[in-house]
Amino acid sequence: MEYLIAYCRSGFEGECAAELLGWTTQQQLAGYARAKPDTAYVVFELYEPNTAPLFAKQVGFQNLIFARQLFISTGLLKELPITDRITPIMAALKDQSNQFSEIWVETADTNESKALLGFCRKFSKALNWELKQQEMISLENQLAPRAHVFF
Repeated sequence: MEYLIAYCRSGFEGECAAELLGWTTQQQLAGYARAKPDTAYVVFELYEPNTAPLFAKQVGFQNLIFARQLFISTGLLKELPITDRITPIMAALKDQSNQFSEIWVETADTNESKALLGFCRKFSKALNWELKQQEMISLENQLAPRAHVFF
């Protein structure tokens, strides 16, 4: 499965989901949105493989009103082990690309998620170090995709 992950303002998840549905319908792409109120993000699951890049190319982020940011994901990880979150994330990243230009560890822009910001900063350093050890980050290759890790 492929997913479009859209960050939006808290309280506008329904509007963002409807906007993504409208654009995907216009592009003749099939999928559905998952949005919970006041979470500040929407997950839109596309049924057919390799359609998320097509959506991004044809619609583009600049045409979206409610999405603050949009990125493509080929998988969602749930219930990461508390003792080792890096190993399953590294495995998922290796499945997506051999190399990234950079990595962003993020959380939604809500009051509840602000508690995760300290964790995200610390985790970002550890994950970045591991990616460099595995030679999966290339500062020279700015055409490589950016990796997003969203908690």
